[in-house]
Amino acid sequence: MLLLGRSGQWPPALPKLCFLPLLLQLISALLLALNLATRSDVLAKIYNAQSVPYLDPMSAETPNHPIVVYRAMTTSSGTRNRNLWRTRSRSRYAAKSNKGNFFQFVRRPFGQRIVGRLNNDIDGCDIGQKCGMIFSCLMAGGKPVKACSGSLLQYCCDYPSEKPIQPPIFGPVKNDPYCGRSAGRVSRIVGGNDAEFGEFPWQAFILVAGSRCGGALVGRQHVVTAGHCVAKAKAPESIKVILGDLVLNSDIEELPHEEYNVLQIRVHPNFQFTPQADRYDVAILVLDRPVQYRENIMPICLPEKGADFTGRTATVAGWGAIEPRSKLRPRTLQNVQVPVMRNEQCERWHRKQGINLRIHAEMMCAGYEFGGRDSCQGDSGGPLMFSDNGVWYLIGVVSAGYSCAKQYQPGIYHRVASSSDWISANVFS
Repeated sequence: MLLLGRSGQWPPALPKLCFLPLLLQLISALLLALNLATRSDVLAKIYNAQSVPYLDPMSAETPNHPIVVYRAMTTSSGTRNRNLWRTRSRSRYAAKSNKGNFFQFVRRPFGQRIVGRLNNDIDGCDIGQKCGMIFSCLMAGGKPVKACSGSLLQYCCDYPSEKPIQPPIFGPVKNDPYCGRSAGRVSRIVGGNDAEFGEFPWQAFILVAGSRCGGALVGRQHVVTAGHCVAKAKAPESIKVILGDLVLNSDIEELPHEEYNVLQIRVHPNFQFTPQADRYDVAILVLDRPVQYRENIMPICLPEKGADFTGRTATVAGWGAIEPRSKLRPRTLQNVQVPVMRNEQCERWHRKQGINLRIHAEMMCAGYEFGGRDSCQGDSGGPLMFSDNGVWYLIGVVSAGYSCAKQYQPGIYHRVASSSDWISANVFS
């Protein structure tokens, strides 16, 4: 029914209703204050216990202490409970989004990026949802999912999803004519083996301002690595790339390694730091001079755009930890074989551990149901490889994981088949 004013015209004079939004905000503020008061005991217990589920103890190896940040609860106004900040280094950072959530971030200089969350310990909302007043949720076009924080008026709100990232098309994928040739005998034993000389001649050891990552040579002057390894590098000059190495800090090898400086850092245009695994976590380093191919320095091939390796057994290599929670790092290049799984299966496995996450199309997972072998044995940015009739392809880049070699928590990789056209355009244009 249409309401008319005294003059019989629209709109009617309804001055009292103008204060309705303000009244709702005042009610929301009062209820939020009451809920924050009830949460204080929970927050204090977490802070005092200093225990973090889902994550293993981090290495204390100096001088590159891993960064551990616990993000405090944030209100709708963005204020933080600073008493809950704690770090293991002098560095401190946090995401500026996801207000109302309680996240933790862990950066391991000597392994894959590890991410985690403590949402269920605070308000019961899943990642991607925010606990807030039901009025605010409805007014923002969101969908109230379930009550949170013990309040009848506060709900986990599932806000409208953002538009999916649409990667541009860069043309057909090209490869170096010498790519994918290995001089070593490929080991068929699954997990934790020393690599042989020339077995993975594209393997790169990357030093980024004292921390280390892995990478893979894909052309005469280009190395592929993880975007999160180099996105915050102050300058290309702060990065060193070593090729042809098998045993670190050893001069007793069949052929010597080569060290290169970096001229340019090219991070994927759709790369994003996120509370979960980073989006389009891939980058290209342009070396200061062309590489001379030889038995221990060769490029790896790129897969065709959209190629699917689900169900295949792949190999990941690096100089990372040999065992979970180990502070020791091997000097000899290690390799481990892991099966590639469907993204939906990866999400289901994580949910069995109480971890809700989204594995996007440009990501992939590889690992075993009951753990034991994982890419923590490699380095961030290191290659996930697949051999097809003796020709090796770079199918993944070590990106993230919620733990290391734990059951139902496989490693998360950037799917190279989603960006191989971009890599090819940068390398061979």
